[in-house]
Amino acid sequence: MKNEIRCPVCRLTFDARTPYMHIQQHHKDAKDAELAKIRNARRKCFKEPLVKKSGGKACLPQVSIFAAGHRKPTETITAR
Repeated sequence: MKNEIRCPVCRLTFDARTPYMHIQQHHKDAKDAELAKIRNARRKCFKEPLVKKSGGKACLPQVSIFAAGHRKPTETITAR
């Protein structure tokens, strides 16, 4: 899962969305420094952007000619 992280204190994986359950099960008597490590690992998990695949169809130059900004040049008719 994308929300699972490894606990920096006990090296077990847990869901970053519910750290309270992990703390209650494995770190009932944890010190503030250990809880801060868990909190920082959780923050780091949610800060990292998702990795996007490169080389999709949007990146190809052939597709860009169909974009809204690209039109065939037309002649402008001016009134005399």
